[in-house]
Amino acid sequence: MGVTRSATGAAIVFFAKFNFALGTAEFLGARFLEQNHQQIEFVLSKENPLSEEITASFRYVDNGVPGPTIRLLDATGNPITARIFNGEDWTRAGFFARTPAHPNVVAGLGQQSGSSAR
Repeated sequence: MGVTRSATGAAIVFFAKFNFALGTAEFLGARFLEQNHQQIEFVLSKENPLSEEITASFRYVDNGVPGPTIRLLDATGNPITARIFNGEDWTRAGFFARTPAHPNVVAGLGQQSGSSAR
């Protein structure tokens, strides 16, 4: 998940699936952000423990108070999902930001997944 700017300069929250082994990214969906909010909180949820998929949502935070959760939806109104687990039993989120050398990306949230020994 991340925030970027459109060609017209509008802020957009997006959800993409990154394959770090292949160096590829698959764009899954996006939504324009409302103006005049102080912060944004990204949420990646694994809502079904039997599923290997996650959903993406976000919410605005103003004056330290989180607003309602806003899901990223596809054209039919269903939550956008991504399969990130392939037998792994853990995942780790990581944050990144880019300098003006890449002016379209403001900030983002990436994830890695893997197996752990017990």
